[in-house]
Amino acid sequence: MKKVLWNNDWLFENQKGKSCRITLPHDAMQVEGRAADAPSGNSGAHYLGGIYTYSKQFELTKQEVSGNVQVQFDGVYRNTIVFVNGLKCKEVRYGYLPFWVDITDFVQTGINNITVEADNSEQPNSRWYTGSGIYRSVWLWTGNQYKIEPCGIHITTKSINPAVITVNVVHNGDSAEVEIWDGDHLIIKKTGDDLELELPEAKLWSDETPYLYRCHVILRKDGIVTDEADQAFGVRLLHYDTTGLYVNGKRTLLKGGCLHHDNGILGALSLPEAEERRLRIMKESGFNAIRCAHNPASGDLLDVCDKLGIYVMEEMWDMWYQRKNKYDYGHDFPQHWREDVETVVKRDQPHPSVIMYSIGNEVTEPYEEKGVELGKEIVKLFHELDDTRPTTVGLNMALLAMSAMGMGLYDKVDEQTEEMAPAVNSTVFNETVSRNNQLVMASCREDVDKLSTPILDAVDIAGYNYAAPRYPLDAEQHPGRISVGSETFPHHLAATWKEMKSCPYIIGDFMWAAWDYLGECSLGAWTDEEDGLAFNKPYPWKLADEGAFDILGNPTGEALWAAAVWGNKTSIGVRPVRSFDNTLAKGAWRGTNAILSWSWSGCEGKEAIVEVYTQGKTVILFLNGEQVGSSDTTDMRAIFTIIYQPGQIEAVAYDENGRECGRSSLSSAKNEVHWKIDSESKTLHPGQTAYFSVTLVDMDGVVESNADEMLSLKVDGGELLGFGSAAPRTEAEFTDGIYPSRYGRALAAVRIQNEKKLILTLQSKSGVVDYYEFGVEEGEHVRNKEISEL
Repeated sequence: MKKVLWNNDWLFENQKGKSCRITLPHDAMQVEGRAADAPSGNSGAHYLGGIYTYSKQFELTKQEVSGNVQVQFDGVYRNTIVFVNGLKCKEVRYGYLPFWVDITDFVQTGINNITVEADNSEQPNSRWYTGSGIYRSVWLWTGNQYKIEPCGIHITTKSINPAVITVNVVHNGDSAEVEIWDGDHLIIKKTGDDLELELPEAKLWSDETPYLYRCHVILRKDGIVTDEADQAFGVRLLHYDTTGLYVNGKRTLLKGGCLHHDNGILGALSLPEAEERRLRIMKESGFNAIRCAHNPASGDLLDVCDKLGIYVMEEMWDMWYQRKNKYDYGHDFPQHWREDVETVVKRDQPHPSVIMYSIGNEVTEPYEEKGVELGKEIVKLFHELDDTRPTTVGLNMALLAMSAMGMGLYDKVDEQTEEMAPAVNSTVFNETVSRNNQLVMASCREDVDKLSTPILDAVDIAGYNYAAPRYPLDAEQHPGRISVGSETFPHHLAATWKEMKSCPYIIGDFMWAAWDYLGECSLGAWTDEEDGLAFNKPYPWKLADEGAFDILGNPTGEALWAAAVWGNKTSIGVRPVRSFDNTLAKGAWRGTNAILSWSWSGCEGKEAIVEVYTQGKTVILFLNGEQVGSSDTTDMRAIFTIIYQPGQIEAVAYDENGRECGRSSLSSAKNEVHWKIDSESKTLHPGQTAYFSVTLVDMDGVVESNADEMLSLKVDGGELLGFGSAAPRTEAEFTDGIYPSRYGRALAAVRIQNEKKLILTLQSKSGVVDYYEFGVEEGEHVRNKEISEL
């Protein structure tokens, strides 16, 4: 079938009657804005919900109407109803589910109209920022009634030496002709619906060698070609046992991070450029795996993981039948979980990056037999649909124990009144964890282990959320168990990574979180703001303010530390010098608030805390050529307290034999600083979403971190999709073009229009106005071209 990206020229209208023409994807929650009394509260970053309508007129020929017409949605948040020509075609409750709508029986020759209603008005319904509306892409499929089904090409690696794959094609024609292409070279051609093919001298897919082949299928009916489709795939074989996880026969440790679905300054928008940008940054820093927290990922994200070589733990839900919020998906879960699993497996099957399915995050239902049986049913369905990937679960053993004792974090909903019974909510639990590490240690107790064993034995790989103390116990207590750190504190990585190397049955670690995100405005902030001293931070707090990378993609101390653990890199992080005049409230989900900077104007003579991350045993620190400290490392980090002076700071690391094994330095801005805009893309094309860094720099490009101000950005020749910084507490909106910088940095995302040049005008609070002109090359961005594929 012909597949056309269908994002252009939609009419958007909110419940207040305001309407405008837009290009999808679109996050209506960003348009709705925030309020101090928003029901979404701290967890939802104080954003408002609403009801939204998207409509589009489209024209079909008589030939198209006589064939098959479908619309593919990658995700709509939430409670979606699709109408075509006034008739209801589809209803989908889950806000993270890809789905297809067959509209063949609803369309007519000539002009048609499609309307999508998204209802995200009932708040709260999540524990993080969700976004609203059609926040992922849409495609129109047209073709002959004899067709290859969407996601109907199933490719499985059976062996790698020799490389053998099976290709199964789901269609309603007579015969399928399968072609395997290696780049521009046709290497196999064979007819059949269920084939076993040997690939000569196959190139294998892994995180180190993410090689992709292409399967092209031609469908015939009565000898006539009725459909064609393409599917990218990788030759990748998984094996796991108590000696580890093996990818193509090579033992692999997962260097992972948990990743929420929002894209920072874009809100919940999923765009290929946005997904590729953050995953590329993560991969360059040493990550090789992500956990999609806590819902199915976008198709764009999976495509990028295939391309870059990043392993994916695809997670299904944050709840089962017990709700964590009054209006969350727990109400609909019992009726829809089976079709959710079927839809996700159907979409994910050909993606080599997807290596395991998580059946839920911190679900507490398995404290009772009913919950354990449900977990077994979910695992069974996954195995029936896809026997090539293991299942896991993000189990919080402390939560499970609390539920068994009648201290459930999420109390049951009264079935008659539909009201949530008073309960400890997730924010309160997070606060409790931040003050009481004994909850983490609860996993070692015999009664807690006994309680968790049924559900952990039901999945293929036991997933531990904040239960690293269990690692050394499992060899004795559960000798056949294979485990993964499904959610961990990032500052525990150095200690737990050593343990994983001696416990081969632990296959990897996923830190919380790899990337900062909107909502849960309490987890990581280190602040001296008066309203930030309490754990549950009020409006206008916006971000979790934690993660290996801030929401712009700048590395924090957590990323630098992980790079030392995983890649033997030595680097320096400095805790913001200006913050230490007052007492800091420190979020438990951040082990350091250090950043890559030794440029803190106005802070001469103040105390500075410098951290050096290295696998070396000893570190010597120099300031402007003079030694100012020497320290042994603990968990691959050395900490120094010195007096800040501008210039250069340098760290030299030495191994246990006294040999130099690493060196790193940072410099201060030396002269007058100015704001500068740089394009992150070498070339710009119409339709492309491009990122532009905004930094306060000296003539040598050194960023000044202590002279932030309000910035205003205007765009000509493009559409400003988002402009902002990593400032965790602000009333500014990403959609307004006015935002304060943080640590001398901001970021803009712009959709390039069909103009010869793009002009960005930047104005700072001090009144300086700068104009930046970027050339736009001819030729439409490849994603917006008409494509014909599966």
